This record gives sequence, C-alpha cells and structure tokens, in this order.
Amino acid sequence: MTKKQTEERIEEGHRELLEIIPDIVYRLDTEGCFTFVNNHIKLLGYKPKELLGKHFSELLHPDEVEKVSRSNVVKKLKGSDMGGRNSPQLFDERRSGRRMTKWLEIGLVPKKWKTAEKRKGTISEAPSIVGEVAATGIYEESTTGKGRKHFVGSVGIIRDITERKKIEEEKKRLEQQYIQAQRLESIGLIASGIAHDFKNLLTIAFGYIEIARERCLCNEKITKSMEKAMNALVRCQNLTQQLLSFSRTKKPIRKVASISDIFKKSSQLVLSGSNIECSYVVENEIWSVEVDESQITQVIENVLINAWHAMPEGGTIDIAICNKSVKPEDNLPLKSGKYVEVTVVDHGIGISKEDLPLVFDPFFTTKQDGSGLGLATSYSIMSKHEGIITAESLEGQGASFRLYLPAASKKRSTEAGKSKK
Repeated sequence: MTKKQTEERIEEGHRELLEIIPDIVYRLDTEGCFTFVNNHIKLLGYKPKELLGKHFSELLHPDEVEKVSRSNVVKKLKGSDMGGRNSPQLFDERRSGRRMTKWLEIGLVPKKWKTAEKRKGTISEAPSIVGEVAATGIYEESTTGKGRKHFVGSVGIIRDITERKKIEEEKKRLEQQYIQAQRLESIGLIASGIAHDFKNLLTIAFGYIEIARERCLCNEKITKSMEKAMNALVRCQNLTQQLLSFSRTKKPIRKVASISDIFKKSSQLVLSGSNIECSYVVENEIWSVEVDESQITQVIENVLINAWHAMPEGGTIDIAICNKSVKPEDNLPLKSGKYVEVTVVDHGIGISKEDLPLVFDPFFTTKQDGSGLGLATSYSIMSKHEGIITAESLEGQGASFRLYLPAASKKRSTEAGKSKK
C-alpha cells in the first residue's frame, strides 16, 4: 500500500468516525465560515453542503450572537457586507491563554425558522435548541519560520443539551415550589400561635373598652375616643382572623362546579358599587372543576381586590376562561392532564420587576393598610387543589394572574362568548 493510499484510508476512517459521533462536528476558517460540518447538522434541518462557506452565526438565534462573536456580527445578520479582513470571527482563541472554548451554551435556530424569518420576520419567537460548544483554534507553522505559528481557523463540537436543560429547569422549579410550600407551612405554624395568643388579648381589651364606654356615656369626647379605640381593635381582630385563616387552610371539601359561575358571582359581590367592571371571554364547553367553593371564592376575591386596587381611577378587568391540556413541554409545575385556565388581567400600575417574585410571600405587601396574606393564602389554597396560581407583570402596564385548576371527570356545558358584568 502506497503512502498516498494509507493517508486516504486514514482520512476515510476519520470521516466515518465523525459521522458516528452523535454531535455536530465542524471546522471554520479564519473568518468564522464553515469549511466542514458532519451529517449531524440535520438536527437543525441542514445538509452539510448548504453551510459550506457560510458564517457560523447562520445557526444562531439573534439573541445569542453576542455570546460567540464580535459585535459586528450583529451588523452582518442585518444585511451589511462585512467581507474580507474585517469579517467577524466566531471565537477569538488567540486572546485567551488556553486558545480554546469550553462548555459555552448557545441557542441554535432550526432552518425552518430561518425561512420563516425571511417570510414573516418571526425569528425572535423561534424555539431554540440549546447547544453546548467545545472548540479550539488551529495553528500552523508560520512561513517565516522562527517557531512562530499563525491562526488558520477553529474546530469544534456542538452537543444538543436541550433535554438536559429542560430537566434542570424542571428540577429548579420543583425545588422552588417545595421551598415555597415549606415556608408557607413554617410561617403558618408561627402565625397560628401568635394569632391565638393575640386573639385572647383582644378579647380582654374589647371587654375593658366596652365597660369603660358604658361608664362614660355622659362624656361625648371620651365616648368618641373609645369608639376609635374599638374600631382599631376591630381591625386587629380582622388581621388576627386572616392569620388564623392562613394557618388553618384545611383540606378542600370538593364538589363539581362551574368556575365561570363562581367567578361571576364573586365579582358581582366584590366589585359591587365600585368603578370597576369585568369583561368575560369564556370558551365553549368549559370543563367543570371539582373544588371547595368557599376556598376558591376566597382566591378569586383576593385576585379581584388586587386588580381593583391597581386601578384607582377605575377601568375593566379582563377575565378569560378556557380549557387547557397540560403537557410536559408546557413547563408548568403541574401533572400532565386536563385543567381549566383562568386569566385575570388588569390595566393598572403593574408590579415592579423586584416585587414580582415576592407577591405570593406571606406578609409581603406594597399597600399601606395591607396584611400581605391575601395572595399567600390564595397560593396555599391552589396548591391544596393540585393547581397553581402565577403572576406576570410589567411595571406601568398592568398585571396578569393565571389560575389552573384540574378538570373534573364530568363535563358541564357553560355559556360561551363575551360578556360584561
């Protein structure tokens, strides 16, 4: 066998090996353009030949470009011609002592979404595939000698870690949910003890003020002061009752019901006489739910009161009710299955980025006279119903609360369409 034949066989063996590796293997020139890519690029819907001569950024979601290339790659993606010596390079290994890139996570966009970008401009909404990149620079002896080397390109591997990232995110969500449940339970025990003692003290205070008031009926000033003290004690009593309700959220006593009917009844009671109205959009044939109606009414009232307070000038609360089949890919901390989803949207002041993660924490409130227990209690009730409540908001642009409740086995016909009440 000649030397040339041996080299050809070795090269063929290398190529076969590259096709066996279950990752995308590539080589780039000094300008960051593909000179080789193996068949596993089909993960993104490409054939190897399609990418030869194209820049690596062809594979990237626009949000990821800054991670892996110089800033002028952004200009190139927008159509500017950056040819020649000024072309952007993927990794600048020459500036790092290791001359390599390891464990870099990037968002990759399938070819079909690139096509959609040209047609509709929807690339920013593309569901990314998460890739993990390991790459190294290629250096060759300089023609000038003296042991100097010059950069001739890069070789690298991209591993699809999308499923791994989903598992990690799901694990993180479950851990956060567990921590929240533990916090609620711990605070509930503390609140229960404090509330019981405080309730006993209030009973004594009520008794003494009532006796004092009866003895001073002839003195109008003292009587008014006693009434103010009594009103303050009533507020304390209400707060104590909220603490007890929070700590005693019992196991739901469930029955099949229509969430639409519960919502409409609750909104009429809560918002009666206010400058707020509710607009409903209800899907056809909403599934019934199996709930403790009094507990779910409490959740609804808390959400509606928050929406009301967010719109002091008045306005409309938009309520949408629909059926939702939850799947693992929905990334919701729920078991797969059928749920009824209720979205409550106000058009008020919104919730700041800093406050949003805290809205379901016990005793957190931005209101001067708030207890911070309403949404915390709602969160606890929804958890006991195997459902969840979530919040989304941008400061100054209103807030959106979503309630997910498991559907009952029996269906119940509900009037659909739009209505205002």
